Amino acid sequence: MTSRGRAASAVMLLAGVAIAAMGCSSAVPTVDEPSAGGESHDTELVDVTPKGNRLVFGDPEMAVDYPSHWHAAPTGEAERRPGVTELTLLDESDAPQLQLNRGGLQGLGGACAPDLPLMQVSELDTTPAKAPGFEAGAAAGGEALTGLQFVYRIGEFDGGVVTSMALTNQPVADSCMFYNLISGADGLMAFADSVQVDTHSKQGFFASRAQAEAYMQTPEYKTKKLVLLSLSFDPSAAAEEPTD
Repeated sequence: MTSRGRAASAVMLLAGVAIAAMGCSSAVPTVDEPSAGGESHDTELVDVTPKGNRLVFGDPEMAVDYPSHWHAAPTGEAERRPGVTELTLLDESDAPQLQLNRGGLQGLGGACAPDLPLMQVSELDTTPAKAPGFEAGAAAGGEALTGLQFVYRIGEFDGGVVTSMALTNQPVADSCMFYNLISGADGLMAFADSVQVDTHSKQGFFASRAQAEAYMQTPEYKTKKLVLLSLSFDPSAAAEEPTD
């Protein structure tokens, strides 16, 4: 390989590392806690309302509360697609924490490939969501809908455990992949840290189930849960005080 080729390869390698780093979770330093990236990470719990920010957005309008050191950014081509709302909530280091998509979900489904092993899927935490103004849609594929709820799901496989946090009213089963979806009166939407979850999902990866369970006790986990549960389909509804 020529020197120019070696230099180009090095640039491509560095770019790949930078792109991979964008998917990592981060938070504000306080105490050493296990993070959803499978490493120790420093976090602090912040009230998401009323001390944080309340964002009213979308058409039809929705509202969500998030910490004052986070910020919201539209994603994709939502501004040019009528009826589509796409939003990403990021922390102070611009690391994506949660994403919301309403009216723009595409390309869902697919067959299991050899590099996507079967996961044993379970839910370690569920909490009913109040979500003022929400109207559930019809069940798909013969599966009965649940009530709208926060869920912390894990998928266990030989290489470790992948996790996700979401609002959903759709059940999941053991599979090589699953989706965190909400079936609403106007179609499918998602509000989660990951819409599609499989064994390639490194953002919420842990080496063991015990580490995934320990993450539930961290301030980072509690903050994301509060943000997910703050979603309202009736922005005129008063924001409630945050609770653990």
